[in-house]
Amino acid sequence: MAEKVTHKSSTLNIPACEAGCTQETDLVLQSQDGVRFGAHSANLAAFSDAFPVVDSGINANEVVQMTERADVVLLLLQLTHRQRWMRSDKIPFGLLHRLAEAAEKFFIPAIMEMCRIQMETVASKHPLEVFIYACKHSYDDIRDAAAPGTLDLPFESTLRRLSAYPSTCISWISFRHRYVEASVQFYSRDPNIEHSECFYWKIFWRRSVLSLIAKPLSEKLFIQLWRDEFPCSLKYCRHCTGMLPIIRHWIRTELAKLDMPSFTEAVNAT
Repeated sequence: MAEKVTHKSSTLNIPACEAGCTQETDLVLQSQDGVRFGAHSANLAAFSDAFPVVDSGINANEVVQMTERADVVLLLLQLTHRQRWMRSDKIPFGLLHRLAEAAEKFFIPAIMEMCRIQMETVASKHPLEVFIYACKHSYDDIRDAAAPGTLDLPFESTLRRLSAYPSTCISWISFRHRYVEASVQFYSRDPNIEHSECFYWKIFWRRSVLSLIAKPLSEKLFIQLWRDEFPCSLKYCRHCTGMLPIIRHWIRTELAKLDMPSFTEAVNAT
């Protein structure tokens, strides 16, 4: 990214605004990865009380060191202009996540709300990242929406990620345990589906139960097990392959009958 100089202070060249406006820049922000940006103190002050601006202990002869990378700093500066914003659903998730954290850090309400809406939208695709974000910033509705998706993730790696947030980690373990208990009860029941055509079907069903009974109750985990573990010999059995939609419907129907708690309800019950 080229740095175009619009004017000079007594000791510092200040790059031009990257948002394409003609307003004079009076502050230099340097990203974590070393890119310098010209900024408008007036704009930053208008959008946020927490952003570093001239006359708030910062002067125009200083370079303000940012902990955010260049792509986030650029978006923050572009979004603190009174102009049409880009579509938030086009921002890659990794960048959106870092932008959301920066908006919370500097308390820029307009960007916080934009990111909150979009993070909720992608909760099913990125449940753990959205769950942690929502827990950190007290978005309880998003936290409850993302929490069930974290149950499908590998336990050990999820625990490592959550260990940086002890209280959230303890609450999540309790929440997960409720679903494991439900799984034990659920898979102890007989689906009452007759399949006398193939001897191996019952063997596969018992193996599925033994594998899943100690894991959180989840349709996704069952389907994943089916795809990964279904014996090759049964894949050629027309009756066995026809069982998948039947069993899947049974699991979905039975899950709908269970009154499983939200994350908030599980936390409040402990």
